[in-house]
Amino acid sequence: MFSHLNDVHLWKNNRYNENMIAYRTLQSFDRLLAPLGQRMSPELARALIDLQADEKLQNQMDDLADKCTAGTLTGEEREEYESLVSASALISALKARARRQLEGQ
Repeated sequence: MFSHLNDVHLWKNNRYNENMIAYRTLQSFDRLLAPLGQRMSPELARALIDLQADEKLQNQMDDLADKCTAGTLTGEEREEYESLVSASALISALKARARRQLEGQ
């Protein structure tokens, strides 16, 4: 169902706990977005599939993920990291819906 969990590339290496939390969040977002997926235009679907973090944001996410793994996040960094994980899960759910919409045409 969610074969594209790493679309935003936030998760790398063996970050099992973060992946499992994100997977559960992704499932919730997917249920929430179900009505949108049924009405998505092909143009919007393609735009969502192509959506990626720019290099600067990707580097920032990778740095925060590394700090999280090392246990060295500050409180502010943890809030930012958790927000990025949630945003990544939402984007992944949107991308999955977009792919299913295009496959169904």
